[in-house]
Amino acid sequence: MFNHPGNDLRVVVYGDDFTILGSEHPLDWFKNEIKRVYEMDFKARVGPDEGDTKMVRLLNRTIEWEHDGIYMEENKRRHAEIIVKHLNLEGCTPLAAPNEKINPKHLSDEDMKELSREDASTYRALAARGNYLSIDRSDIRYAVRELARRMSKPRNIDYRRSVRLGRYSRSKMRVVNKLNYQKNFKFMDIWTDTDQSGCLETRKSTTGGVIMLGNHLLKHWSSTQTIISLFSGEPAYYGCVRAGSQD
Repeated sequence: MFNHPGNDLRVVVYGDDFTILGSEHPLDWFKNEIKRVYEMDFKARVGPDEGDTKMVRLLNRTIEWEHDGIYMEENKRRHAEIIVKHLNLEGCTPLAAPNEKINPKHLSDEDMKELSREDASTYRALAARGNYLSIDRSDIRYAVRELARRMSKPRNIDYRRSVRLGRYSRSKMRVVNKLNYQKNFKFMDIWTDTDQSGCLETRKSTTGGVIMLGNHLLKHWSSTQTIISLFSGEPAYYGCVRAGSQD
């Protein structure tokens, strides 16, 4: 991300895609200057004025400018559809939560049995799709992370977890993030939480968190701590350090 203080422009560069925030005349200046050096396709200028574009597709997302805010939808619905289809869950009863806590004491030998090579390959593909989908969906971040942890040697119980995610996705195929117009906040709020030894198999803790600018969600995460904590304050401290280091 770059800032041009003279023209009050903010530029985000992602590969060969540019997103620029600014007023009309500075945007015109930037467009003319960059076209002197590079060949460029100008997609759209999204804004509130009469001649501005109200909807554009950018980086696999649909962005709409409305009178009450900006709507952003990830165009990854097909990944949720593929997960549901591969698991043969088109007519299933949806679930309200994407994850369930597993107690290893209640697992049978059949639950712990490793998947066949073919089923393991399918499991990894579905977990990878879920991981890609979770970038824009905080509701499945934890569940997908649990699936990704078992990609090297997935078991029957892990496959059952992927089925649960598919049943949850059955009723949540689309997610639209609404960014309401709000005042200019000077500070971001970072919320984080941990569970001590939340994984009953490895006794490792989980750190989760969100970064907020006013009412807008900027970033979210869910990760397994690498160290086994010995007392309750230890995972909380690691969680705070992780939250404070987020950029």
